[in-house]
Parts: sequence; structure tokens; C-alpha cells
Amino acid sequence: MRAHNLKYFVLIFFLTHCCSQSEFEDDENDEFKLMRYINVLDEIIQFAYKFRNNIFINLGLGLFLAKVTSLFNETTWLRRIRNYENKVLLKTLGDGPIPDTVSWETYMERINQGSSTPDRYQSIDCMASVGENPLNTGNRMTRCRIREDCYEAISDGTGDGYALTHRLLIILVGHFGRNCYIFSKNRDENLIQDMCAWAFKEAQYIAEEGYLLRDLMMEQISLCTLNGYSEFMQHDWFSKFSELQSAAGCFAEDLDGDCREHPTAVAASSFAAAVRFLCQELY
Repeated sequence: MRAHNLKYFVLIFFLTHCCSQSEFEDDENDEFKLMRYINVLDEIIQFAYKFRNNIFINLGLGLFLAKVTSLFNETTWLRRIRNYENKVLLKTLGDGPIPDTVSWETYMERINQGSSTPDRYQSIDCMASVGENPLNTGNRMTRCRIREDCYEAISDGTGDGYALTHRLLIILVGHFGRNCYIFSKNRDENLIQDMCAWAFKEAQYIAEEGYLLRDLMMEQISLCTLNGYSEFMQHDWFSKFSELQSAAGCFAEDLDGDCREHPTAVAASSFAAAVRFLCQELY
């Protein structure tokens, strides 16, 4: 597919996969927001197309979740994505490790230097363990069989930062990629809702402190919107995210940084989630 046709492919794709209604921050200029977000995605796709022979797993996964390119042809995830629902997470917040009970300096030290469970390597191993399960093509979910240490990491792991989103991602890989649950269907759903509630509170905290971890916010949005949590659809957040996009189309981690694969990947999937949300709202 040629790069100059990608914008139209994006728009057609999302307009044919929208339904129902939800809420953004207001009804004003939703069409303008939609086209702005599509333009962001178009620039990411053109960047990826230009460097298509050098795409690594982070950007590949981001584009896969975005569902805006023919690089991947996986439909089982798409069938399981949920329509957006309103105000589900706000009543879920309970005794989770809410980050605004600590100073920003303490929080950043914990995110950047503290030990976490799962760490990067265990996260990869646990996702690979989920991937070893055969694809369940039946109508009912079956049990995932994974490494023993992964069960504890998912259920009792670190409750914020990238460790939290990685715990969530392992569950979602099972649900969407293999049609299997980790513990039980109900327990998995409760874990997903709790994790996304904590992630939403954490994203609010990051925004209030000056958006210094925007790539984490976009990762939280990318994963939690698969289950339809509309609380993450904050236009102010996406405006701040778009500031990180370079003229080349890729994203940096901060305003003064160079382009990086991870922020570009989560930008693709989070902006795609916003496009899907506005399509659901408008059409």
C-alpha cells in the first residue's frame, strides 16, 4: 500500500468498525479532532513505511494494535475489542498503590531505578509463555498454561509504572491473542479493571505533574481502551502527546529528545484508540 493512500485507508477502516455512543470531553469540533488524530496516525504510518525494513517489535506491536496498516493481518484481536463505556473505572478505585500519595521525586525514582515485578525480562518471558499456548478457536475461553513465576508476577506484581502495564499486557495477550484466561475469566476481568483504574489514576497524576512520562500514559491508554474504558479519552492529554511528534512522523520521549521506537509505537496505538472512540461517538 502506497504511503499517500494510507490516510484514506485509516479513515475507511475506522468508519467501518464504529458503533454506539459514548462521551469525549465535549461535542465541539469532534470532526476536527478526528481528522487531527488521523493526521498524526498518517504521519506515523508514513514514517513506518519509509523505514519498513527496520521495524522492530515495539513499533510492530504498536502498529498491530492500531490496526491501521496492512503489515499485519490478525483479526481475532479486532473481534474482541469492546465498545467504549462511560465512568466504569472511577467507582473501581480502591486500595491500589495510588502514586499521588508520594512526591514526584519519589515516584520517578521508583519508576526509573527501583526493582519491579515483572521486570523487562520477566515480562518478555511471560508473554512468550502465553504465546506457547495453542490458539483457541472455540467460543469459550480456556485456561492459559504459563510459567509458575508468571502467575505471581501478574497477581501480586508492582502496582504502578511500566510493571503495571506489563502485567496487564500479559493478561490481554492471553485473552486477545490466544482466547485463554490466566486465572479464571472472572478473576482476570477483575484484575484488568483494577489495573486500569490504577493506571488511570496514575495517568492523571502524571498529567498534573507536567506530563513528564507521556510514553507511559500512551501505553496505559493503548491497553486499557481495548476493554472500552473511556475515562482515558482526554483531549488535553492527546494534545500534549502530539507535541512529541517530529516532522519525520516519529515520536520522542520528551520535548527535547530524539525519536524513539517505544513512544512511536504507543503513540500509534493510543491515537488509533482515540480515532475509534470518536468514530463510535460520531457514527
